[in-house]
Amino acid sequence: MSSLKRKRTSNRKRTYVSYPLATEKSYAVKISDYMQGFIDNINTAVVAFNNKHFDDDSSDVDALWVQMENEFVRYFGTSVYASVNLGAILKKIAERVLGSDSLYMQKQLEIISGVSFSVDTPWWDNLVSLWEQENYRLIKSMGNEYITKVNQIILNGISNGYSLSELSDQIKSVGAGLTEAHSRLIARDQIGKLNSLILKNQSTYIGINTYYWQTARDERVRGNPTGKYSKAVPSHWIMEGLLCSWENSDVYSDDLGKTWKQKTDKMEHLQVGMAIQCRCEGAPSWNQYVQNIDDTIGRTI
Repeated sequence: MSSLKRKRTSNRKRTYVSYPLATEKSYAVKISDYMQGFIDNINTAVVAFNNKHFDDDSSDVDALWVQMENEFVRYFGTSVYASVNLGAILKKIAERVLGSDSLYMQKQLEIISGVSFSVDTPWWDNLVSLWEQENYRLIKSMGNEYITKVNQIILNGISNGYSLSELSDQIKSVGAGLTEAHSRLIARDQIGKLNSLILKNQSTYIGINTYYWQTARDERVRGNPTGKYSKAVPSHWIMEGLLCSWENSDVYSDDLGKTWKQKTDKMEHLQVGMAIQCRCEGAPSWNQYVQNIDDTIGRTI
């Protein structure tokens, strides 16, 4: 690569790894659909129980609870790999995020080096395994929460003489909350975390240990003075444009890495994307990467 091209590359505008919003929305739908399958199975048992209870005034709540627990174990299995289709769903979503981030990384390396090549990912198997297990735990907890709440509703209904329609309405309300709001929360939180972890591993693997922080720049950004969460602490708004370290999340630089300062109490001490439902993005510090290339070329010329 010529000296002129290296200079242009090192001075070009920062490029950020885009937050995979489309994947987040797709994941939320998949979680919701998966949970709906479980809810439908549980509701079949509940309807049969309710019909029996209201028809002949005989009930066996303990038997219904055992039946729901058995369905819970059958549906979610004992691990992500033994669950009904959940493992395949998680792997497909994770690989979609990896693919998008890898394309970004390969494109940037090609621009910088002038050579087209792919980036190895020896860290991926371990990372995705941990991410899948955590998502399995979160989604499985939704199933456990559902049968627990359904059982409570039925017990309360029997004790207080609720009508069949009243019981049905309350149970439907519990299911709607899990398949909609809770699914969106998990998807937003976990896709943001996965995106950040991939960026960190891709960057550090090729020797980039710092990145620039970029917020979503809208009214939902924590700490935005004119936004919905203007008083939020820690603030992500004040992190905008700061150089951060993958090795130490408690420091930042506002002079391109010449000096490093300890973050204040108002600043986010987690890495970009790792706070709950964080939508912020990171930009690898390509200027430092280019400088390393220049130093290497300078020694070999």
